[in-house]
Amino acid sequence: MAAYGDLIARMLNRVWRAVPDLVRTVAYVQPASFNPATGLCLATETVVAASAVVLTVRPRDWDLVVSQPGDERALVRANELGSIVPVAGHYFCEAESGLRRDVVWAWLDPTKTFWTLHCQRSLNEDRGDLSAHTTAEDYGDLATATVTEDCQGLL
Repeated sequence: MAAYGDLIARMLNRVWRAVPDLVRTVAYVQPASFNPATGLCLATETVVAASAVVLTVRPRDWDLVVSQPGDERALVRANELGSIVPVAGHYFCEAESGLRRDVVWAWLDPTKTFWTLHCQRSLNEDRGDLSAHTTAEDYGDLATATVTEDCQGLL
């Protein structure tokens, strides 16, 4: 099995070099959450820089229950994720476009070389942390609304 794993690793490295247009630099996020499958609570969010090859799911693979039109599969090297085990609820964002993809399910190949992530493009937006807003980020205060401050687009 070790020789098979080395072959898979070499093939993946060639894919990463041969088709650089398909390789995307991503920030893989393991959010702070409760995982009902394992019973583990994570108090902190973990973000790991990685590279992924993103491919569209073919129509013959749609089951219209779990896979939907527009779903994608991403290949991520296992060593880039470190100790993170991808599960539903995790997501990754592309570095260049900021496009977010939510992980629906993940599968680790038998050689433990790469993860296959079934993902969906997400409309969720990451607004950052829960730090206090400043007046530049806020939409004002609780003072009486005026035409010039609050309702310009509505009049």
